[in-house]
Amino acid sequence: MIMDNRIALRNSSILDFPSMTVTISNEIGRGSNAIVYKGTYPDLHSPVEHHVLIKELFPLHPQSAVYREDNGTICCDGAEEFFEFHKYSFEKGNRIHLELLKRSPDDLGGNINTFSHNGTLYTVLNYNSGRSLDDELKVNTHSLEQLVRMMRGLLLSLQDFHRNGFLHLDIAPDNVMLLGTGERERVMLIDYNSTMALQSSQTNFSIKPGYSSPEVQRGDVSHFTQASDLYSVAAVFLRCLRGYALMPFETAQKTPPAISDCQVLQDSPQTVISMVKQILYRGLAANVSRRYTSVNQMLTAFEELEDRIKGVGITHWALWEAGKRTVNHLIKNNTAFHYLNDTEEMFPIYAESKQGERLPIGTHIEGLLNGERHLFVTAPGGMGKTTSMLYELKRNTEVYSSRSPAIIYIPLHGKASAHSNYITDKVLEHLQFKSDVQNYEQARHALHRLFSTPLTVGTSSRPAVVLFLDGLNEVKEGLETILDEIATLSKLEGVRFYVTSRTECEIPGFSYQRISPISLQEEQQILTRHHLLMPATAEMQQLLRTPMMLSMFLELSRQSNMQPSAASSQELMDAYIDSLVQKEVENLPEESPLRLKIDVAVHLVLPRIAAKMDKAGRPVDDAVLLKETAACYKLIRSPLFIRAFPQWIGHKKAILSQTDSCDDWYDSIVREVLWRKLGMLIKDEQGRYVLVHQIVCDYLISKQKEAKKKISRFRAVKHGLITAACLLLAIATAFAVICYPKPVEEEPLPPYDINLTSQILTNGITAYQRAGYQYEYIHQLINTACFEPTDYQNARQRYNNSISTLFMMSPDPSVQQIFVDELLKSGSVFLWTNEPLKKEEYLELLSLLNNRKDEYADIVGALDYLMNHYDIYDKYGAEYMTMAWDLIELDAQITATLYAISCRGNVNAMIDAYNRSEDATQNLEAQTLSTALTANPLQNQHLPKEEKDTALNDSLKVLIGQRDNLYFNLQSQGAYITYITQKGNES
Repeated sequence: MIMDNRIALRNSSILDFPSMTVTISNEIGRGSNAIVYKGTYPDLHSPVEHHVLIKELFPLHPQSAVYREDNGTICCDGAEEFFEFHKYSFEKGNRIHLELLKRSPDDLGGNINTFSHNGTLYTVLNYNSGRSLDDELKVNTHSLEQLVRMMRGLLLSLQDFHRNGFLHLDIAPDNVMLLGTGERERVMLIDYNSTMALQSSQTNFSIKPGYSSPEVQRGDVSHFTQASDLYSVAAVFLRCLRGYALMPFETAQKTPPAISDCQVLQDSPQTVISMVKQILYRGLAANVSRRYTSVNQMLTAFEELEDRIKGVGITHWALWEAGKRTVNHLIKNNTAFHYLNDTEEMFPIYAESKQGERLPIGTHIEGLLNGERHLFVTAPGGMGKTTSMLYELKRNTEVYSSRSPAIIYIPLHGKASAHSNYITDKVLEHLQFKSDVQNYEQARHALHRLFSTPLTVGTSSRPAVVLFLDGLNEVKEGLETILDEIATLSKLEGVRFYVTSRTECEIPGFSYQRISPISLQEEQQILTRHHLLMPATAEMQQLLRTPMMLSMFLELSRQSNMQPSAASSQELMDAYIDSLVQKEVENLPEESPLRLKIDVAVHLVLPRIAAKMDKAGRPVDDAVLLKETAACYKLIRSPLFIRAFPQWIGHKKAILSQTDSCDDWYDSIVREVLWRKLGMLIKDEQGRYVLVHQIVCDYLISKQKEAKKKISRFRAVKHGLITAACLLLAIATAFAVICYPKPVEEEPLPPYDINLTSQILTNGITAYQRAGYQYEYIHQLINTACFEPTDYQNARQRYNNSISTLFMMSPDPSVQQIFVDELLKSGSVFLWTNEPLKKEEYLELLSLLNNRKDEYADIVGALDYLMNHYDIYDKYGAEYMTMAWDLIELDAQITATLYAISCRGNVNAMIDAYNRSEDATQNLEAQTLSTALTANPLQNQHLPKEEKDTALNDSLKVLIGQRDNLYFNLQSQGAYITYITQKGNES
C-alpha cells in the first residue's frame, strides 16, 4: 500500500480565482487523483455565502515526487510526465461531466468552472450537503431496505452515463455521493477521471481493488462493457452488506462470496437472502456473458429484492413465504404441534393405492411436487393425514429454491361458505399487494395467472404452487362449490392439489390413495426401539396400529417409566389424559394453585368446550369459549359443585385463584393451561380454536355427558329435597291447624340440614381416605427400604408422584370450617342417629393430612439419607426404620379412631337409610360411599371395634400419648439428627 503523505490546504486558506474568491472550510475526501474540499465564496450582491466543493488535482505519487510547497503550490520532482498523465485524466473527466450536464442537467451535480492555480487545476462544483457512501458506511448502520434504496439510486445515476454512451469505470464507495436523507435521498456519482466512451481504446483509467471488474483489472479494454460498471455496483453492494470489499481470491470464485454472517441479513426471510445471493452471483460473475448486461436488468433485480423485503406481490416467492409462515405459526404457537420438530419420533406413514401398491406417503407427495397427478388421500381419524401434510410443508420450507413449488396449507375444518372462490381467497389471505392490485378481482386474476405458469427446471416443469387442503369431509356447508373450484383450478398447469378426507369424493384428474395402518411388524419394531413389549391382547395390538394411539402409548410409557397397562382405547385415553396432567404438575410446588387449575381445566372445562365445538362444527373464537368457561366458573362457585365433584372439596379458593374475575380465570384456564401448556387446543391464524384431534374430541364429549348426568342427578336431588321439604311443611301446617290446640310433651332436637349432613360426612370419608393413602404410601416406601433396597429409588419416585397428587387434592381447612359452622347452625343432631357432631375429633380428622406433611417429609428425608450413606445405614438403619414403622402404625390407629368417633356411626346409619330408600339416586350415593370406605384396605385394618364413645376417647388419648413419646425418641435417633444437621448446613 502506498503511504499517502500529501499535505492538504489548511482550513481558511484563500484561493483567489478570477471572478471569485474561495475560502477552504475543510477537507472532505481524497482519491488517487485529487483532494476534495468544502468551501465558500461570497455573493456579489448580498452577504450570503455560497457553499461549493473544490476538487484539487494532486495525484498520489508512489515516491511522493508530487508534493506541496509551503506557499500552497504543487511541485514535481522528476514526475512531470506522471503529473501530466493525471492532468489529462482530470481534464477529461471535467469535459465528460460538462457533456453529461448538457444532456441531463437535472441528474448531475453542477460543474461551475475549472481554474489554474498553485501550479495545478481546481474544479469548483455545486455543493448539496452530500456525504460519500464510504463515510456513511463508517458512521451509520443501515437496514437492508435502506441499502437496496441506495443501490437503486446508484444504478439510476449510472444510467445517465450508459444512456449517453459512457462507462464510469471507477465506481466505489468513495465516489458515490449521498444527497439528502430518507425517502428524498439522491445518489450521485463523482470523479469522472476514468470515464471513457464505449468502444474507446484509451488506457488511462483507475483500478480499484475489490471494486474493479476482472477485465478492468487486466486492462482488457476490448471487453469493457456496461457489465463492467455493473460488476462494480454489485461489489459496492457486497461492501455495504458485510463491511469490507471483495478479497482478491474471491474474484475468481464460481460462487458468490459468503454472506451468511452479515448482520444486516440476520432474521431476513429465506426468499430475501436467496435474492441477495442471486444478485451477487450474477453481478460478480467473472465471465462477462453471465452478468447483468444493462442497468435496467439490475434495477429489476433490486426492485424484486425490495418487494421481497416488504413482502408484497403475487409471486412464487410470496406464496413460498406464506406457506413457511403458516407452518411456523402452527408449530411455534401450538404446543400440540411441537412433535413436528422431532423427526426421529415420526412414524412411517404408508399410503396404499386401489391396486394394492403400498408406498410411504412422502414418496407420493414427492411425486406431486415434481408434477405428477393431484393426490387425494383418505383415512380414518388418527392415521396421520394432517401430520403428513404439516411434516412435508415444514420439510419443504426449510430452504427456498425458485425451482421448487410453494406449498399453501388450508384447513377445511368447519368451512361454511358457498363462495365460489373460497380456495383462491384463502390463498390471497396470506399475501400483501402492490399498488397495481387494488381489488379482489385483480388479485384473483394475478393468482390464476401464477397458477397457470409452471416452473421450468431444465427440460422439465414443476408446479409453481401445491395446495394442501386438509379435512374435506369436515366442510360444513358449500362442499359442492369447493369441489367445483378444485376441479377448475386443477386444470391449470402451474398448480397441484393434495386433498385429505375421511371419505372419498370423485374429482377428475386425481390419484387416490388410502393411508394404511401400521403393520404389526412395524408396530413391533417401534415398541422394541422404545424398550416396550407388544401388548398381550389382540385388541390393543390392533389399536396401536393407529399412529395417534401408538403415540399416546409411547408418551404414557415415557411419563410413567412403565409398560402401559391399558387394555382398551378408553383406558388408554384415560391414562394418557391423566399423564398429561401429571407431567404438568410434577414440577410445581405442592401448594401451587396451578395444580388444581390444571386438573379442573382438563376434567371439567375441556369436556364442556369439546361438546360445544362438536355442536358448532367449526373453529370457535374466544367469545364462545369464554361463555362455556363462564358456565364452569359459575358452577364452581355454586354449592352444587362440591356435591357433584367431591374430589375438589375445599379447593374452590385455589381453583378460582382468589379472584372474582371470570375473564382472568378464562385466560389462565383456556389460554395458559389448555392451549399453551397442554396443547389440547390448537389456535389458527385467525385466532380461532379447534380440539387437537377428533378422537380426543369424541373422548371428551363422552366425559362431558358423564359430568352432565352427575350434575343433573345432584340438581334433581336438590330440587327433590326442596319439594319434599315444602310438602312436609304444608302437611305439618295443615295438621297443626286441624289438631290445634294439642299439648306436646317434649319437642325432639332439630336435625341438621340434609344437604350439609351429606356433605360433612362425605368430607369426613374423604379426609379418612387421604390420611389412609398417606399412610399406605409411606408404608410401601419403608417396606421397600427394608426388604428391596435396590428398588428404593424407583419406589421413592413413585412416592413423590403419589404424594404430590394427594396434596394437590388436599382440602382447604377454612372451607371445611365453614361447612361445620353452617351445619351446627342448621340444627342440633344428625337425622339418623339423633347424635350431635363430635366437632373437635371431626376437625382433627380433617387436618391429619396437612398436620403430618412436614413431619413425614423429614422422616422420608432421613430415610433417603440412610439409603445414600452406607456408613450411617450400618450404624443406625435398622433401629431408625423400626421406629419409623412403629410411628406410622400408631398414626394409622389414630386416624381410624378419629374416624370411628366423629363419623363412623353416622356414615353407617346414612348408608343404611339410603339403601332402604326407594330413591335410585340415594341408592347410588350409598353405593358410592360404601365403595369409598373400601379404598384403603391397610388403613381399614386399624379400625377399632364398635365401642362406646367414652372407650374410644380413652383409647385415642393413649394412642396420642404413645405417639408423642415415640416421635420424640425418633427425633433423638442418630440417623434423624444427622439428616437434620446436614439439612441445616445446606440451607
